[in-house]
Amino acid sequence: MHEVMIVSCQQARYEDLLHQAQLPDLVLTRDPQRASIILADPPAIIAQLSQFPRLRWLQSTYAGVDA
Repeated sequence: MHEVMIVSCQQARYEDLLHQAQLPDLVLTRDPQRASIILADPPAIIAQLSQFPRLRWLQSTYAGVDA
């Protein structure tokens, strides 16, 4: 099982979408110590990355080479 933390100005929307998807092996967390996946706006997460000891996957909410 993976725990995902969302750090975004659209956090509520992304959380709703994940709940609707009903992914059996994925749960939402707000605890950086537990999160193995992060979905984030890059400017919102960059200074916090050292707080995620279990991090395996970081997914940006931005697209493009400048993101």
